[in-house]
Amino acid sequence: MALDIAAVYKPENANDQDFIDIFSQQLLRKRRAIIFGDFNYDLLKRSQSTTAYKQMLKENGFAILNKIDPQYCTRETATSRTIIDHVSTNIKNNNFRLSIVNSLLSDHKLLFLEIDKLVPEEPVKVQYTAIDYNKLSKCIETAQFPDYNNEYNVIEQTLKKAIENSKIIKNKILNPPKNDWINKDIIEAINKRNQLGYIHIRSQHNETAREEYLRQRRIVQKMIQQTKSTYYQKLFKTCSGSPIKVNK
Repeated sequence: MALDIAAVYKPENANDQDFIDIFSQQLLRKRRAIIFGDFNYDLLKRSQSTTAYKQMLKENGFAILNKIDPQYCTRETATSRTIIDHVSTNIKNNNFRLSIVNSLLSDHKLLFLEIDKLVPEEPVKVQYTAIDYNKLSKCIETAQFPDYNNEYNVIEQTLKKAIENSKIIKNKILNPPKNDWINKDIIEAINKRNQLGYIHIRSQHNETAREEYLRQRRIVQKMIQQTKSTYYQKLFKTCSGSPIKVNK
């Protein structure tokens, strides 16, 4: 399985909205990726731009691997500590070990990431019975039906036998389970957002395409927030009075 590893630098004076839009488009195309970078978004502060950056990563299925604690700052001066160098990934179910080491070559600390060898999950295959309609058609064509119309039992048994003889065993791969709060409307909205994103990528100077993509991205963000909020509110009400259920 392919793994994309990228390094990103965002100048401190770069336009935040433009950067987030372009970066989001790039992340859309990454199935398995680890992103390193000096983003100049301090994760220790709750600024509007940092919040938008973190939300964009979340929308695209990426999680930040840094520990959000001054003890794990990536740049330190005599008067401040910041976490402006980040590592994020969309790889699930893996162990990551991120080390932050002082550097003699830069005022930024070095980031070392260790990742376990990824063993892809075997797809779950199930067998099911299906009808081979070509075979069924041939069975019916060659079947011997009575000439008189009242022998319904004979006709029924003949059809049942033809259907039984036309059954075949097929295999299919089960899709991985989704989060409980993800529904059909959210999936359709995400697919539409991705389609508009690809159109925006192909026509960078088309302002209409950009606005349509941004509008759909806001719709997806709002749908996810509202659906998750409603889902977990109901879940906590269901589990009220049972700490064990809540912890699960």
